[in-house]
Amino acid sequence: MGRGAAALRVPAHAREPVPPSSPSGADAATDPAGEEDEEEGGAEAGERARALVEANELLRSSREAQALELAQLWIQRDPEDLDFRRVAGDAQKALRWLKEAGESLELVRAARGDDAAILRALGEIYDGLGRNSDAIARWESLVELSAGQDLSAMTALGIDLSRAGEHARAVEILEVVVHRRPDSSAAFADLGMALLEAGRVNDAVGAFSSARALDPSSAQAHCGLGLAYQGLERWHEATDAFAETERLAPESAVGPYNLGLALGKLGDTKGMRHALLRAASLEPDDEEIQAALERVFTAPRAPDRAEAERTPNPETPQAASMSGSLRTFQLLDLLEFLRIQNQTGTLLISSQLGVGSIVLSQGSLVSVATPGRKPLGDELVDRGLVARAIVDEITKARAPGPGAADDELGETLWRDGLLSREQLQQVLLDRAIDEVERLNGWVDGAFQFHPGAPTGGIPIASKFDLRRLVLEMLRRAEARPVAVPR
Repeated sequence: MGRGAAALRVPAHAREPVPPSSPSGADAATDPAGEEDEEEGGAEAGERARALVEANELLRSSREAQALELAQLWIQRDPEDLDFRRVAGDAQKALRWLKEAGESLELVRAARGDDAAILRALGEIYDGLGRNSDAIARWESLVELSAGQDLSAMTALGIDLSRAGEHARAVEILEVVVHRRPDSSAAFADLGMALLEAGRVNDAVGAFSSARALDPSSAQAHCGLGLAYQGLERWHEATDAFAETERLAPESAVGPYNLGLALGKLGDTKGMRHALLRAASLEPDDEEIQAALERVFTAPRAPDRAEAERTPNPETPQAASMSGSLRTFQLLDLLEFLRIQNQTGTLLISSQLGVGSIVLSQGSLVSVATPGRKPLGDELVDRGLVARAIVDEITKARAPGPGAADDELGETLWRDGLLSREQLQQVLLDRAIDEVERLNGWVDGAFQFHPGAPTGGIPIASKFDLRRLVLEMLRRAEARPVAVPR
């Protein structure tokens, strides 16, 4: 029965049989109590029909939460009301409550039998839940119900069979889809993935090439072709395919991640790091991407000659979670890696120009120090934000060390109302950008990252988002006027 007719069904409790003691026949027709019951039943049936129309309208207008609430009210009145169970299942699916949606729709299916829309919804739900065998069963039922005419169901079935390792069946079904849709790039790409999973790599290259020819803007086709070339160890062609994948789908980590792996095979370590960092910025919680990044940034490395001859800094702690040469790792790449890893600790950078440090807390920048840095008090006076006499008075009882003195000065000025938090934060941000930019210019040196919470806590108003800081640094560099030679 279609949804339109089902909307008029009377609730189960309104269809109870007449008790044996009740009047019947002509006497029943004239009994006032019987007439009253019929009127109440008719009123309730009308109310239910109107509520069902309203619930379906709410679904159509993407107000799923309200539709679900209304459906649940009627289900409480009659747990066997299949029409409202159907509404509840559709709303739960839209809200991504997949387990509950599956339970609701399976109740409807068990009572009413197979229905194309319900089978499709259940196939999608079980795919979303990772219940591959259940999804296959529902797609098979839908293909059978449609007498093999539902190509989208056949495609979903072929993909799930491929995931389940039933490669021969998967390829056979997806070849039928391609035969019926010879102008579909997506159909060829789906077949290519099944062929790739089946180990038929050369055949997969042909399928993906057809997909790309039909739609050159298909990221799926380019990515699949890259994976096939990867399987054949044709790394240059794989690199080109993955680079195009990233260009066509910049919001997906698949392109840059696979590009990074391919560049690594070609020995392009710098390109690999950049690609993997782009992938991690898109999907920071992806364990596979994080593992690849860690292998790149923390791989054991023999020191170069300059590092070996450099006298160690006696103040530098000996235990470091990662270290390397600035000739190999750019500072901005290191900072992006530490941001993505949500690291807390101190990054020490040493070169012939001296030793600098960047303190991080959970991936955010806390402080930066470089040799010969202007004291914060001088910076505030030069900007006209604070009088020299006030700075001198506060710094009389300064804490040991220039960094500690700066932190104490900034907090004191803010707490005494002599400087607003916004003013202090802007000054500290400008100084951090200048210092990071200076350290980024140290191309010959070494770095060490030492995990651990910063001593003395985090200074007031000095915790900055690393990405924002680096972007602002790059923006200022681009806006800086370029000297034209005479």
